[in-house]
Amino acid sequence: MEKESLQKIIDKIVSLPTLPTVVTTLIKAVDDPSTSAKDVNAIISKDQALSAKVLKLVNSAFYGFPRQIDTITRAITILGFEAIKSLALSATVFDIFKIDSIYKIEFDREQFWKHSLAVGIFNQMIAKKTGIIAVEEAFVCGLLHDIGKIVMDQYLHDEFIKVLIVIKKRNLSFIEAENEVLGVNHQSFGRWLALKWNLPTNIVESITYHHYPRYAKEAPEVVAMTHLSDHIIKKKKIGNSGDNKVPRLDSEAKKILKLTDGELDKLIEQLPDELEKAETFLNLVK
Repeated sequence: MEKESLQKIIDKIVSLPTLPTVVTTLIKAVDDPSTSAKDVNAIISKDQALSAKVLKLVNSAFYGFPRQIDTITRAITILGFEAIKSLALSATVFDIFKIDSIYKIEFDREQFWKHSLAVGIFNQMIAKKTGIIAVEEAFVCGLLHDIGKIVMDQYLHDEFIKVLIVIKKRNLSFIEAENEVLGVNHQSFGRWLALKWNLPTNIVESITYHHYPRYAKEAPEVVAMTHLSDHIIKKKKIGNSGDNKVPRLDSEAKKILKLTDGELDKLIEQLPDELEKAETFLNLVK
């Protein structure tokens, strides 16, 4: 039933954006063990605007390097392939789904991205603590977990507004309202986009199962991480992803991650400082 509903709705979308060739080439290259720093530099350098954005992020408080890094080659040497790939992908997604005043009346994209960025940051903090996944990919898994909502807002706006009306009238969670109104939800829309863009498995799984981590097939630990981060960021009321409900925390998530309450509390204490360092990301989407 969900597949039918999804296909029916997807058929209405005629102009879904594609990832720029530079980014798709970069993702493939980073996954290839024979790729060199010279190769990565050659790929990114083909897009001057993207190169400039990546360097802006590299030189922001997010990384806090004492000296300015003025070339992509230098950035690759210091940060590595994964970080450059993640920065390029993040900057590109922000560019595709920019904050636009026409979308802000019913759904505040700035608050949406603030929520998504915070989930990405907390994912990164968990990854640093547990070593489950590269911190850069953990960040992108969190940043893009709700990307299906933006797809709906931009390309299925009428249906999206119906969902928002039901949320407001009946105080439902976003996913409850979607399932009721459309018979399908943002996890499915996000998965569809992620597969269309050939994104890595960890990102696809985080998008697909972040509300129901126990159903994750290939990356249960990464999905548990994104699920936990989403829960905490909603609880802390950082940004807004379309509703005021705190998603139910799956009791298995903390167990899978092997995080104690004390360790989690410590990470939450550090969160405001980490968010402050990441302000540059939000400036890219304005």
